[in-house]
Amino acid sequence: MSLRRTADPAVELMNEIRALEAGTGNIGPADNVNLRSLAHDITDAYQNIESMAVNPYVDPTDPYYRSALQYFRAKALRGKRCLVSYLMWRMDKVSAAWWESKDNLVTPQLGASESQYLKDYNALMVDYMSSFAFPLDLRAFRMRPPSAQHVSVRGLKPLTFMSALSGITYHIEKDETYSMPSEEAERLIQQGIVVEVLS
Repeated sequence: MSLRRTADPAVELMNEIRALEAGTGNIGPADNVNLRSLAHDITDAYQNIESMAVNPYVDPTDPYYRSALQYFRAKALRGKRCLVSYLMWRMDKVSAAWWESKDNLVTPQLGASESQYLKDYNALMVDYMSSFAFPLDLRAFRMRPPSAQHVSVRGLKPLTFMSALSGITYHIEKDETYSMPSEEAERLIQQGIVVEVLS
């Protein structure tokens, strides 16, 4: 399998983060080409170090070989730092989206492992919030006190999501009316997914 090579995949990944932060700050699809290319570069650097270490004709005290070993080590460590920074930035954005009740909006941009991370994070938080004797939603936005425990809403766009409060899976359809807990409804109203139906 041949990889499309860029000038420096580590720089490309860091530039992507800078561009996204300078713009909307929203997460986009992962740059898998540069991720694979950088992982290949890191592996290649370590293989060069290993081949020099086992080569009986290489004298590590010789300035030529010593500088080559230092170069490959620095290249591998720099690549690892950039790779981990990129992946941590994406994980932080996924976690932040959960706390801002926008996890349903970032899901289409995530790969399989990131989707699993979000699912596990949500399950962990649901377990934690349901471990109390009373309902607790750590990410509820109380813009106004609810007049009732449940509110009626009408779907503006189709969406399937799992409630962080109860763990219940909701299937929202456009122009359908639903009754749901006010905490869930408030987040969906803020995201523009549903609108409250006033009686």
